[in-house]
Formats: sequence, C-alpha cells, structure tokens
Amino acid sequence: MKYKAFIIRNLTNMHVGSGDNTFGAVDKLVQRDPVTNYPAIYSSSLKGALREFFTSKKDESFIQYVFGGEEIDSNNTKSSKPGVYRFFSANLIAIPVRSKDKPYYMATTPSILKEFLSNLKTFGIDKTIDKPTLENIEKLSKITHAANEREKVKIKQGQNTRIEDWDSIQNPNIPENITLTDSSPLSNIALFSEENFKELTNLLPIIARNNLENGRSTNLWYEEVVPREALFYFIVGEGEEHASEFEKAISSDVIQIGGNASIGYGFTKISMLKSNGEPKGKGAGK
Repeated sequence: MKYKAFIIRNLTNMHVGSGDNTFGAVDKLVQRDPVTNYPAIYSSSLKGALREFFTSKKDESFIQYVFGGEEIDSNNTKSSKPGVYRFFSANLIAIPVRSKDKPYYMATTPSILKEFLSNLKTFGIDKTIDKPTLENIEKLSKITHAANEREKVKIKQGQNTRIEDWDSIQNPNIPENITLTDSSPLSNIALFSEENFKELTNLLPIIARNNLENGRSTNLWYEEVVPREALFYFIVGEGEEHASEFEKAISSDVIQIGGNASIGYGFTKISMLKSNGEPKGKGAGK
C-alpha cells in the first residue's frame, strides 16, 4: 500500500462538530485532537465527506473499492465490507491570525511541524516530497523560543507588529513561504511558542446561529468554527486500483466537509502535498 499526503485549505469557515454536549457559552464545538486539543477533522468525518463527494462522480465499484459498503451474499444476507483505502485524521498545520499591518498571518508552532515531519517519515512519504518544501518545514520546526521570547510571535520581517494579542519579534531564518502545494503556499508565517499557540487555538471564532419561522427567530445557539484559510493535512493509504482517479478528482473540485453547507460552511480545496516523484528504493512508501 502506498501512502500519500494531502493538504486541505479552508475556502470558507468550517464547523465539523464534535457531537459533545456543552453547558458553557458555546453550544457546538469543533472536533479536536484528543492529545494536543488542536482543531482536527476525525478520519470518520473526512472519509464520509470524501465518500459523499465521490458518490456523484464515480460508479458503485469505485465507491465499494475505495470506501467500502454493504454486500449481499448468496443467502441474501447483508454484511459490511471495508474499503481498501485507509483514511487518517486531518491535523492542523496553520491557522490565520489578524494583525495590524497585514490582513492576516498564518500561525503555527514547532511541535505541529515536527509531528507533520514524523508522520511523513513513518509512512515513507518524506522520500517523495519536493526537497525545498521538506527543507523549509524542517528549518521552521527547529526555530525555538528562548525564555525571554516566549510571549512574542516570530515573523520574518517587522518589529513590534501586533498579532492578535501578542507582540512580534523579527527572525530572518523564517522561510519566506513554504510551497505545500502549487495552489496552497504557506506564507506570511507567524511562529508561536507552544503555550501561546494553545491559547490561540483554544479561542476559535464563535458565530451565533438562529432558526427563523415566519421571519421570527425561534432558536439561538453559538458554534465554534475553524476560520477560512486554515490549513490541515491528512494521509491516505491507497490501494492498487483507482489511485490516479482518486487523486485527480479530489484535486479538481471544491469539497465540502462538515455541516452547514447551505450557509457556505466547510468548502475546501484539497491538493496533494508537493511531490518530487515516486520514492526510490525497495519498500519505500509501502
């Protein structure tokens, strides 16, 4: 089985609900990684969104092979058959943050980038990644915050720029941009300390929602969203069949993930992580 990495770029705000009940100020929370508590998209939600996307584009044999489904045996008994492809949860890479001198910076933190690199290596994907892209991710992941810098955000150029609730500090070692995909470069990078990034991602935008009946509001609730332009990555283990079809289809159209499609939530662009070609060497990517 070959593994490939894909980048999700939020074109609109996204709400992939956790399904948890909450008695706090926010009624509906987004999914979060159980270890880091950063926003995430669970593999079941991602696979479901991709299956729905492909249902209108591919025949049943493709759907069954990639995603699985029900099959009927000779005794007319239904059973569930798993798909050949393997889908992993989507993890956060970067999230937009407001500033006084740019519309937004893209915030990230070293631990996210180190885990990203580790996952690429675990599945043999690092051998196929565009070399400058891989080197820039590694370079950014190694920039640390000294004790006297932890309350400041590191950016490539500029001094005393206010980014959200934090002041900035200049660091020329931050890459100008990282070309994750041809259509989704990571630019205007703001490197947060681990503590500040946790605080930042714990305070996602909250949007009020309501139902209208005959022009009158009958219900009001508040839900968390992951803002547009946020970037996630996920890994897919591909079977021997349909790989080129799968990759071409998800890269050629807009894909909706999560709820509230009717009000423009969850529309994304998915592209394969920039590749340098197939890995060389026996067993690579298996």
